[in-house]
Parts: sequence; structure tokens; C-alpha cells
Amino acid sequence: MLLAQGLLAAGCIALGLGAPGVLILLQRLTVPLARRVEPLTSAWTIPTGMLMLVLGITAGAAAAWMAGASRRLPVRSYITWECGFGDLTPRMQVAAASFSQPIARMFGALFRYAVHLHIDGVSRRLFPEEITVEPTMEALLESRVYSPVVRMVNRLGDWVALLQTGSIHLYLLTMFGTLLLLLAVGRYVR
Repeated sequence: MLLAQGLLAAGCIALGLGAPGVLILLQRLTVPLARRVEPLTSAWTIPTGMLMLVLGITAGAAAAWMAGASRRLPVRSYITWECGFGDLTPRMQVAAASFSQPIARMFGALFRYAVHLHIDGVSRRLFPEEITVEPTMEALLESRVYSPVVRMVNRLGDWVALLQTGSIHLYLLTMFGTLLLLLAVGRYVR
């Protein structure tokens, strides 16, 4: 992992210090595309040697400062997911609601999404002692469309179940009524 970062940093330094050469190379590539091209080398006014000296001094000063800071401050090692605290408690846990809340707000019209917030304590504005957050939602498509259709199908099924009593007389009467209904509909359909 350090090698990849080092290669990218070296590439940034090389492109930064070698900008005049890169500009000349780009000019050669773009000359066929343009009719009149100004020379790009005149735009580079800082001497490369001076730039390297300033870069070296800055990098050396930063390295010396970090080395001194690492001697003064002790190194603490923690697990990555502890965020530097060292002892996680259930109060610090991130719930799934933090990920789903933006989507629930976006589709709030379809779900009647609402958040009820209750803050309690002596100085609850600055130092709340207890915070209760209760998100509520109602799926309108489910409660307003699907549920009525399911109730209607269930009622129809209950009515059809009344016909399934096991009585041959009721079955014959149902078939006779169905035959009369089909004959009446067939007469008007022609």
C-alpha cells in the first residue's frame, strides 16, 4: 500500500517539476489540431532549480516537525472502527435508520414518513439528558390499495366457501343458475 502511494507522490512531483517538458510535449501533440499556437515554454517563468530547492526545504521542515511531534506525543493504537475512543458502548452504535432515513425522506409522500423528537432534561436546549427519536411511516400503497383488494378477495372467498357445503342440491342449483346466466348473457352478446 505504501508503494502505490509513493509512486503516485513521485509522479506528482515529477509532473510538477517537469512541467516545461510536459508542456512542450503537449504542444507537439496539439499543433496539428490548431492553426496558430503560441509557444507554451514562455509561460513557465519559475526556474526549476529554485523550485526544487523550495520543495526540498519544505519537505525537510515538515519531516522534522513530524519527527519532533511523534517524540512528544505517545502513539495510541486502536482498532479502526473504534474511531480513537478505545471503548465503544451501545450508545455509540450507528443504527440502520441513519442509512435509510434519507431514502425515507425522499419517498416520504409515499410512506407518510414522520420523525417525532422528544428532548428532556433541566437545560434541555444546551444539555439534554434524554433524547428520544421515533420515526413512523405508513406505506400508503399497501394500506390504501393492496389491503382493500386483499379484503375484497377474502370476502369473495368466504362467500364462495359458503357454496362449498357438500350438498349436492346446492351444487345443482348453482350450476342451473350459472347456465341461466350464461344463456341470458349469450342472447345479448350476439
